[in-house]
Amino acid sequence: MLTEKIYDYFEEVKRKKDSLREEKEDATFNIAPSYLSDCVRRIYYRKTDTPESNPTPIHSFIKFELGNRTHEMVQDILKDVGVWQEGEDFKEIDYHGLKWVYRIDGKLEIKYDNYIVEIKSKYSNGWFAIENEADPDNVLQLYLYMEFEKVERGIILYVGRDNGRLLEYHFHIDELRKRFMHLVEKRLVIMNKLKLSVEMEVVPPREFNIQLKNNNGNITSGFQKDNVKYKSDWRCSYCQWYDLCWKKELEEIKNHKFFIDGKFID
Repeated sequence: MLTEKIYDYFEEVKRKKDSLREEKEDATFNIAPSYLSDCVRRIYYRKTDTPESNPTPIHSFIKFELGNRTHEMVQDILKDVGVWQEGEDFKEIDYHGLKWVYRIDGKLEIKYDNYIVEIKSKYSNGWFAIENEADPDNVLQLYLYMEFEKVERGIILYVGRDNGRLLEYHFHIDELRKRFMHLVEKRLVIMNKLKLSVEMEVVPPREFNIQLKNNNGNITSGFQKDNVKYKSDWRCSYCQWYDLCWKKELEEIKNHKFFIDGKFID
């Protein structure tokens, strides 16, 4: 009884968020900092309102919402301890010939210095992956926020959802420019090509790969062959257009034993 009510509640929350996201998309092609590490085909599907072949299940949406609630809790604490300046409002900026829409987690003032803070919640193996260094995709996103806001210092704050631990990494914009400027320039070229793809309705090539095994009709995407472990890129595994994007390969694997690194193997 309660499960149904809670699921119904989050179904409505999801519907409203999807509707709000669609309203923010207009005829002008715009991108977000997270797009630079995302798959261009996935962005294309989103920009062209292509129906999702793999809609996010409600339990996964609830997991995302738990992350959002963690963000809100941390933001409230930053306000209470007196370092908060602003955050969470959508902004627009023209940067290298493209229109960007973004929203920072927070701009802080600590000991008279300004910081952009990016809050990320992690759990399970995701926490182990960032114990020694920050996720490069997270750092790239923070770097762009720092450029947009003209703030020299940035912090990535990780929150362990299942262990309650906190971990922070500090960055200076000079360091990040040296690290990411070349990558950003390359991705901007790709984003401009994506803009043309959307305008011409031409599906762009994939940027990530899947690995498949046909075990008597049971298709799996994680397996071991010849003492080598194979698994699909996580971006594909969690994509809302997975079945559409890989439709041809998912059909063809039925006639083969493996699909590894873009090739069918018997």
